[in-house]
Amino acid sequence: MTDTSCKIKYRERMRQINDFCGLKYGKIEPTDLDGLIEYHDKKFVFLEGKFDCTPILYGQKLAIERLVRNLKKPTLAIIYQHQIEDPKRDVPVAECFVREVYANYSERKYKWISPKYPVTVLTVVDQFLEYPRELRKNGNINDIDMTADELYMEED
Repeated sequence: MTDTSCKIKYRERMRQINDFCGLKYGKIEPTDLDGLIEYHDKKFVFLEGKFDCTPILYGQKLAIERLVRNLKKPTLAIIYQHQIEDPKRDVPVAECFVREVYANYSERKYKWISPKYPVTVLTVVDQFLEYPRELRKNGNINDIDMTADELYMEED
């Protein structure tokens, strides 16, 4: 269930492409992230979405790893996937499934890991931020109630 109280600010500007031509340094060129949550100056969440099984490119993945490793506060990067083929349709990120995560805390520190079971972005973010379920306004799509250790498996 999508939170209908959420409003996308500057929708038309979001459709505008930022052209980074001219900002290439050898093989290095700008990358982007699809979302960032800075939570009360305590934690960070980075979000990157991919259509279906589109792989994340090596340079973007490396940039995310380095960004997460260099932050001093607990940080979680989430790669999620969606099935919305029409680029004119919005992607409800909270409802998308997590493909893998990378973190700078706990025993999973500095490892890309994948969920053992299908789990939504909202579930993982709520768990990381320790966000109380009872504060959700329009119900909660968190349908998996387990610890992080039960939820993730390490990548080979």
